[in-house]
Amino acid sequence: MAKTMRDLYDSSARLQTAPDLHTALEEILQSSVRLMRADFGNIQLYDAGREVLRLAALHGFGEPFVETFRVVGADDDTACGRALRGGARVVIEDVERDELYAPYRKAAAAAGYRGVQSTPLYDREGALLGVLSTH
Repeated sequence: MAKTMRDLYDSSARLQTAPDLHTALEEILQSSVRLMRADFGNIQLYDAGREVLRLAALHGFGEPFVETFRVVGADDDTACGRALRGGARVVIEDVERDELYAPYRKAAAAAGYRGVQSTPLYDREGALLGVLSTH
């Protein structure tokens, strides 16, 4: 527990001095992957005009993942698409058993993950900013 608290403190300190949005997103993602003990992670930012999520930060993924999930629509049945629509965290414990995830199984296998959680991110007024996912 002490190590987790120290990691959170250190991450907060780095966020306070982040020179730009990309650096801040990378810090948030790295901290989230570490705290969740995940292998992979990504942050997507919400484009309200087009109702899509666009990749903004990645950890551990290669080009096949990027090609598949570069832009995700609100109507997609990915974990992040469902989180976007439902406004709440979505957990898929096994993508091989989740019927709605069937179109994305090949990308998941190529990337090397079986489980995923996607959490919507909101601003102070409740407007959707994006989605944070760990795998």
